[in-house]
Amino acid sequence: MKCILTILATLLFLSSDSALAEWIAIAKMEKFGVTIYVDPNTIRRVGDRVMMWQLWDFKTSQTVADYNLLSTKTYDEFDCLRERSRRLAFIDYSDNMGRGLPI
Repeated sequence: MKCILTILATLLFLSSDSALAEWIAIAKMEKFGVTIYVDPNTIRRVGDRVMMWQLWDFKTSQTVADYNLLSTKTYDEFDCLRERSRRLAFIDYSDNMGRGLPI
């Protein structure tokens, strides 16, 4: 599934003008109340791996430990050959679309 999202994001990147807005929606999961966006300007390919920034935007506040968040930016690496991925970094935000205070 993650490899499919990576391929979709790459296709969106290749078919779009790089001057367009940063975040492009690639998945909407109504059941979980989240929309996932990718910033096509951050897609980097190194061999069989693809790295990119994603934005997870939640409809309702998510409680993690002792704080609430409405969005998370993640920097992920996808290995399509081995069908695996790993999170390299993340930043939680108090407001939607990566706005507000970083938590």
